[in-house]
Amino acid sequence: VAAGAAKSAAERVAMAAATGRAADVLLACRKAGECAARLMRPGNTNTQVTECIAKVAAEFGCEPVEKVVSYQVKRYIPDGHKQILTRALEPTDEKLECGEFEFEENEAYCVDIRLSTGGGRLKLLPAAPTVYKRRVDESYQLKMRASRVVFNEIAQRFPTMPFTLRALADERNAKFGIKPLIEHGLVEQYPLAADKDGGAVVACYKFTVLLTRTQTMQICPPPPDAHADAAAGASSAATADGRAIAAVSPPPLAQPLDTARTVTDKSVLQVLEMSTRRNNKKKNKKKNKGGGGGGAGG
Repeated sequence: VAAGAAKSAAERVAMAAATGRAADVLLACRKAGECAARLMRPGNTNTQVTECIAKVAAEFGCEPVEKVVSYQVKRYIPDGHKQILTRALEPTDEKLECGEFEFEENEAYCVDIRLSTGGGRLKLLPAAPTVYKRRVDESYQLKMRASRVVFNEIAQRFPTMPFTLRALADERNAKFGIKPLIEHGLVEQYPLAADKDGGAVVACYKFTVLLTRTQTMQICPPPPDAHADAAAGASSAATADGRAIAAVSPPPLAQPLDTARTVTDKSVLQVLEMSTRRNNKKKNKKKNKGGGGGGAGG
C-alpha cells in the first residue's frame, strides 16, 4: 500500500477509506514523513531522522521495515553516498559506508519510509525481479551475443537510472540476455520482498525534499496540506542562480483515516509543530560613509 504516491483521486479516496490496522500504518507513514521533512535541515543528522521514525511507528503499533534506505540524489545519481535508514541497524547488520552525517544546504533527498503492522523483517519472494539498474563501476567482456545486445541498449538508453525489462526493445530476448549481466555484476536487480508476517500490511510514503537556504521543501508529491500553502505562495523557492521552484499540490484526501491511534509522544509532537521554513535571512548592514548624518548645510 503506497501512501503519498497515489496517481488518481480514486486511489486517494481508497486510501482514506482504510480502517483498522491498515489505517494505522498509513497514518503512521504520513506522520513519519512529516517528521522527516521537518528534521532534514542543515545541522541535523540522519540518525535523528531514523530515531524519530521509530518513535512515530511505535505510537501506531507498527515497525519500520528493515533495509529501507533514503538516498541523497544528484544529477544522474539516484542513490548518492549520503543515506538515511528507516530502521536502525542491528549489531549484526552491515554498517553504512557514510555512517552518521549532518545535512547541508543545497542538497536533495529521495525519502523512502516503509512501515509494517508486522515485525518489519523481510523475506524474498519467488517471483523474478523485473527492475534493474546498471552498475557503471563494473566491466566485463560478455561472450553471448544476446547479452551484448541487451547491455548495449541499457548503456545507451538507461546508463544511470533504473529500468524495467518491458522497456527494452525485445523483452523476450532481454529476459534471456540479462542473466549473464547479473552474474557478472554489470546490472543490479531490485528483488521482490514482503514482511515475514504473512498477514502484515506494509505502507510506503515516498517523496523528494530540497534543502534550500530558507526552507526544506517537500516535492514529488507535496505534503497533504501543501494546497493551502501553495495558494498563499509559501511552497516556492529559488535555486542559487535565481530560477524559481514551485511545488504543485494535489487536492487533500477526501476523508480522514479511520483510526483511534494518535501521536502522544512529546518529542514527536514538538517535531510536528516545527516549520519547514527557516528564518535565517541575512540582514543587510548599511554602512554610514563620512560619519553618518548627511544633512545639507546652508
